[in-house]
Amino acid sequence: KRRDSVKELPPSFEGFPIVYETRPPAIGLAASTVLAATDNIGRTSPAVSGTAGGFLKEANSNVTYVLSCAHVLGSVGDVVTLPGGASGSSGLNVGDVVRSVLPPPNPPNTSCSSRSPGSVHNLDIAVAEIRHNIQPDPHVQGIGKPAFITPVLRMKQGDQVSLVGQKSGKVDAEIDS
Repeated sequence: KRRDSVKELPPSFEGFPIVYETRPPAIGLAASTVLAATDNIGRTSPAVSGTAGGFLKEANSNVTYVLSCAHVLGSVGDVVTLPGGASGSSGLNVGDVVRSVLPPPNPPNTSCSSRSPGSVHNLDIAVAEIRHNIQPDPHVQGIGKPAFITPVLRMKQGDQVSLVGQKSGKVDAEIDS
């Protein structure tokens, strides 16, 4: 049937010969995956998963990063997967950890609450550079897209906050001590 349709096409245009070529149909595959701020991400070795916390974008280079806990994403160089490794799937590689800060463990028989001795430098945070074929989606299910950002130094007791966790869902809270 294709040959019949080619025979109906003109053999030239304004004196210039036209050569036709037929090829098999092309099949388009998705070039990117969307990574939402509340997706289950992690690593496969060891199998750990948790909630993607948010995104950072470098203004000069347009490189985008996903932010989560270091105990979820791992150490510098670890591969981040979607979904996280603990979900029973090897997942899609979405990024590579470029910065990781894991606090030292608390001494035995001590509390891990905000009132326990510690330092503001004891963070549990990791940042992974998102691969070029992954598109970040800052929309948070149940909350929407962030409307503003409050710098840490301006946060105070009593400020209302909302967060969404993979297991806990949407939580409305206020900043305490």
